[in-house]
Formats: sequence, C-alpha cells, structure tokens
Amino acid sequence: MFEASAQESSPSIQQPLRVLLHSRTVIEGESTVATGVLSYIEGDLMEVELPEYEQFELGEQVKITMYSPVGMFTFITKIIARHLGSLLFVNPPQHQKKFADKREHPRVEARNSGIASIFKITDENGPDQLSQMTINLLDISMNGLGFLVAPHCEWKIGHKLNVELDLGFKLQGEVYIIRQEQKESTLMCGGTLELMDNLSSRALRAFILRRQVEVYVQSKKPTLS
Repeated sequence: MFEASAQESSPSIQQPLRVLLHSRTVIEGESTVATGVLSYIEGDLMEVELPEYEQFELGEQVKITMYSPVGMFTFITKIIARHLGSLLFVNPPQHQKKFADKREHPRVEARNSGIASIFKITDENGPDQLSQMTINLLDISMNGLGFLVAPHCEWKIGHKLNVELDLGFKLQGEVYIIRQEQKESTLMCGGTLELMDNLSSRALRAFILRRQVEVYVQSKKPTLS
C-alpha cells in the first residue's frame, strides 16, 4: 500500500518526527490536488490541515509531498479519518524509519484481558505447565506490553509466558518479563512481546492503529462542529 519516491530527500542526521511539524504538504488524490500544513505527526498517524478537506474521501489513496526543513519527502498513503478542516493519514513505516524517535513502535492504552501461562521444558514429556493466571492488559505495542496480575503471583523478571489476549480477537504470543512493580493490591509487569506469525502481526498493527485514531479523534472533539 505504501511507496516511497526515489527522488525524496533523507536527513543527513536522523531527526525526530516533530521536525516535520508545520511543513507545507501537497496532497494529490484521484481528482483533487490541495496544499495544507502538517499539524500533527506521531507514530503511525499524521494530520494535515487544509480548507479543501471535504474534497477527499475516506479510504482514498493519495500521494503526499512534504516540504520540510530537513528536505522533501514523497510517499503514497491513505486517508483514515476526516474532520473539520483536516485529514488524518497513515504515516508509512518506510517514512518513520528515516527519523529518530525514542520508541520504535507506538504504544497504546488497551484495557483488555487475557490468560497467561508459564511453562517449564522437560526433555521427556515436553512442556509442563506450572501456572496459569488471568492478566489485565494496560498497554500494548508491536513488541511489548504492560499488564497487571494478582499480587501473590510468583512470576519473576526473566520468566517467559505464553499469552492469549482478548482484543476483540484472540492474539497469541510469548512474553518475556523485563520489569515488575508491586502496587498495593496488584503486581504490575512489563515485557517484550513475540507474536506467532505474520497474520498476528497484521491484526495487532490494525488494532493499534485503530486505537491511535480513536484516542486522537477523542482529543479533537471539543473543536469539532
């Protein structure tokens, strides 16, 4: 879905994405060409403010040409939301990689639940389940998650868990616990996430993008007509 132009510029030194804010941005759609200003860019999302926003359709594939302080960038993307005076687009992964941001993958709040199991491996009988427990998901990215478990949980930093998360669909993967913090009535854990296959990766990426859009649109509601 995404293509990058061979003629685009590359920053000589990687800059954060925010260096692109307020860049003049040309949007070429199927039947309309318009110029606006980049007003928001973070992770997989970018927003361009322009008077002609109503001339573009949701889901329409467009060509973006961005004239920024660190060069010109051109890529193909699509419109995923439209509201008063602006359009919201997917910020393509190829474009994101040109910039130096602290977090490789955007993390979104996700108040969902799941089941996690910890196993030990035995040569004779295969995996032997040691314990299984419900977890309450706090947030998730493509390569990590935060969650809560009961305070008496015996899982430790370095343990590997098999998880099945309920995100409106079942998502299975492996989690390596890398941090823990004891709260009054719960244990907070954070870990790296490894998914089972490409289908799971695509499903999680779509979930994260949807949550990003929901949060961003909610933040704009006071200004909507």
